[in-house]
Amino acid sequence: MTTAQRTRRWIAGVGMLLAPLLLLISAVVQPSLKSGELNQLVVISGNLDSWYTSQVFALAALVLAVPAVLGLMHMLRERQWITGTVGGALALLGVVVSAGTVALSLVQWEMMRFGVPIPVAAAVIHDLKNTAGIEIPFIILPFAFALGMAVLAVGLAASRAANPIVATLIGLGAIGIPVAYAISSVTLLIVAAAVLLVGLGTTGLFVLRETDEQWEHTPEFHGFRPAGA
Repeated sequence: MTTAQRTRRWIAGVGMLLAPLLLLISAVVQPSLKSGELNQLVVISGNLDSWYTSQVFALAALVLAVPAVLGLMHMLRERQWITGTVGGALALLGVVVSAGTVALSLVQWEMMRFGVPIPVAAAVIHDLKNTAGIEIPFIILPFAFALGMAVLAVGLAASRAANPIVATLIGLGAIGIPVAYAISSVTLLIVAAAVLLVGLGTTGLFVLRETDEQWEHTPEFHGFRPAGA
């Protein structure tokens, strides 16, 4: 294995570990989530530092989610390449558009930081969220991450590339994250991030501990037999 291949394995494993961890930190720091723009802006205006910190951690988690997803696709490329490709594409699409939702959250923070009247800011945000150009890419498409990760989890379990329980935790955690935002539940967000951390973090540890041969030919979970055996 070349140095570049080892580096990719290391980056993928670290991404699997740190992406859900940073998301969990973001969820813990996150102030209350509210369903209405007016109520949410009131929360932001009273918690400027914690809101900003939460969004920074969320953005960092999204950055590290990219190599994490690519690592999962790598694990499936021999025995479940279609599942890996479809699931990975959906998950990466969700990561990209989720970065847009974080940007929108930072816009809200900036408006409150500069003292824009809350009713005015709420009207602007409401108009933004209720236009097709914003609603489709930034409100609906983030669910592609949940769908993509669920597909990847099915592939991991079907190919025996991961413990089925671990694969299930990855899928459940990923699904819970956009649902938590949709229903404005910080509690569910924390639980979902913690579940994802257990599932994806465990997978990341296995990746970091793999030999060069195991990284190139992902072993089966039962007995850790190489795929080519």
